[in-house]
Amino acid sequence: MQSFNPQGLIFFPYAFFNRRLLIPNEAVKSINEIEFDALKRRGFKAVLFDKDNTLTEPYQKRLSPLLKKGFAACKKTFTSSIAIFSNHAGTGDDNNHETARAIERALGIAVIRHRKKKPAGMDEVSAFFNCQPEEIIVIGDRLFTDIAFGNRYGCHTILVNPLTKRYENALSAWVAGWERKLLKK
Repeated sequence: MQSFNPQGLIFFPYAFFNRRLLIPNEAVKSINEIEFDALKRRGFKAVLFDKDNTLTEPYQKRLSPLLKKGFAACKKTFTSSIAIFSNHAGTGDDNNHETARAIERALGIAVIRHRKKKPAGMDEVSAFFNCQPEEIIVIGDRLFTDIAFGNRYGCHTILVNPLTKRYENALSAWVAGWERKLLKK
């Protein structure tokens, strides 16, 4: 379970009044609709995924079976330049990084270890991939964390629909619904 995210709280008013940060470069139903080959040809060097409700159901460690096609296409195209940046797995909330290691075994990609939670932490992401933020694709289901994080640093952002509402805590579900209504405006 995630703990308090001070970076998110501090960044919230900034993003609220700078709503361009909340607008993704692309929006798709799932990663199955992303043309990873085309993105690679455009010069992108790395793919950074959110985990919960983007690749897995919330708090689960295995890839959703619905995403096998898109995930395989991503891995084929970007090979080892793929990672997860989660606000739980790989952080100080993740006891001895046990969750990160379990996800790495299950998905076959790295979970970036980091101190700062989204929408902060790009220094750790850039160092991991050894490239500039504008060469990174950020894919996630949340506007105020995933998309605002990527847009804040000049990444290419792709918003996906959440996989499920199952397992979500009430506050997260409410915020996610509110974010989607804000995006429509």
